[in-house]
Amino acid sequence: MIGRERELAALERHLDALRGGPGVLAVAGEPGIGKTRLLDELAARARARDSLVLADELHLSAKTVEMHLTRSYAKLGIGRRAALARILADAESGS
Repeated sequence: MIGRERELAALERHLDALRGGPGVLAVAGEPGIGKTRLLDELAARARARDSLVLADELHLSAKTVEMHLTRSYAKLGIGRRAALARILADAESGS
């Protein structure tokens, strides 16, 4: 993101602080200044970071992790990591 590195870095720091548990991050500003684009980029980086952390822990490449996750999603009939988290939580609780 050209010209938004400072704002994106600040948002990533806040995202890191939220890793310990639930929380809220609010972004406010005038219409049309690029808040949605900035948050889209933050979300993409957060997803990539999660894959990189998992890959590192498993001693695999991030691409390998994403490939296996994508195949698992297809087998479960879901399209996103959030849906997988719900399925796992339901299974853990016995629902």
